[in-house]
Amino acid sequence: MKLDNFLALTNATLINTPSIASFENICANSVKVKRGDLFLAYDKDGIQEALLNGAYAVVFEGEFEISDSEVAWISSKNLDDTLNKITRFRAIEKNMTIFECDEIVFKLAMQIQTDGKLVLLHGSAWSLYESVADANFGA
Repeated sequence: MKLDNFLALTNATLINTPSIASFENICANSVKVKRGDLFLAYDKDGIQEALLNGAYAVVFEGEFEISDSEVAWISSKNLDDTLNKITRFRAIEKNMTIFECDEIVFKLAMQIQTDGKLVLLHGSAWSLYESVADANFGA
């Protein structure tokens, strides 16, 4: 994804002027980061490891000192909100329709769901992103 597109979709703020213009994947686990990935720094202690593994971009909340000017440093007011915006974008790319509901409605839907094209998701912002990103639904 192009860095400019990510920033436009999420309303996050680019802190520096990096040498990169795009990234390959989004990852929230510093151990699993591969060269070219964007790292969501839920754990700021993992930033250095993500950089060593080849992260091209780091998204963080709050204050953080830039340690590599070639990497895109992106400030987010809320990492879950940022990730939810990207999840919605991925769902639109895959022609998925998403409905948000409370836990009771979700449990009821799980019991009566009969449509093979309906995907029911529940969990953290990261698990929802992974489910949508990995889905071969409507694509």
